[in-house]
Amino acid sequence: MKVNIDKVVVNTVLFLLTTKLLFSYLNVNFGWWQRDLVQYVDRYNFFGIPKAYDKQVEFVIIPLILFYVIKNYRYFKNSLILLSIFLIMVGLNILTSFYNSVSIVPSVEYTFKVFSPILLFVVLVSHHKKYEYDLKRIMIYFLSFCFVLTMIGYLFLEKSYNHNRLWLPIYFSSVHTHSYIMVISAIGFSYLLLIKKKYINFFIFCISFFVFMYFAHRVRTTLVLFLIYLVFTSFSIHYFFKVLWIKLLFFVPIFALLFLMVSQDFDLNQ
Repeated sequence: MKVNIDKVVVNTVLFLLTTKLLFSYLNVNFGWWQRDLVQYVDRYNFFGIPKAYDKQVEFVIIPLILFYVIKNYRYFKNSLILLSIFLIMVGLNILTSFYNSVSIVPSVEYTFKVFSPILLFVVLVSHHKKYEYDLKRIMIYFLSFCFVLTMIGYLFLEKSYNHNRLWLPIYFSSVHTHSYIMVISAIGFSYLLLIKKKYINFFIFCISFFVFMYFAHRVRTTLVLFLIYLVFTSFSIHYFFKVLWIKLLFFVPIFALLFLMVSQDFDLNQ
């Protein structure tokens, strides 16, 4: 029986990503204001997984992705350019670590965080072109998996702390990481509604999710990201939204400036 190396690599990478998401709660750290709580890595680490597992698994995923990209560069037009940029960045990491006499690991880890999603995208697109791989199926799998993990977090984990107050529990590493994963998942689910042209359901979902995120975690950068997505997608739905967003773009800054001028108690950090 002949083994398909490409499929083994892709399935291995997706499995490792699944485990990385599954055990990401071990990286949640309670700060000084929650110092009486037991860290999850000590409380819920049923399989003895090291806390640095998410970083360690990156050092396995990246070589597999690089191998696939190099082997199948013909199936993605700019794969060699992206690969060259990645190798240049790693080279700069090595040079700067020697020059400054510091550890190379933190800078390489940061490069991995930046490039691994991009190179994974290249892998999935190449795999789709070569084997007619069902990208929609794998997207729904990860969206559903993240949703289930989020619900587990809300039901069983401790409340999170940010901006001097308590928020709903988080499952994925930190408040910001958790919020970004939720927003990306919501974009994925809403896109499924969008391509089916269920526009009313699309807007109900997006508005409901935005309100939920505002009261559940209120990470401003993720809220802005979701608003940008909503603005650009609504542009393609109807001419009405093009006019609406242009008018808001003009009037909202004016009203915001007037509000800041007359308000004595408004604090952007709150």
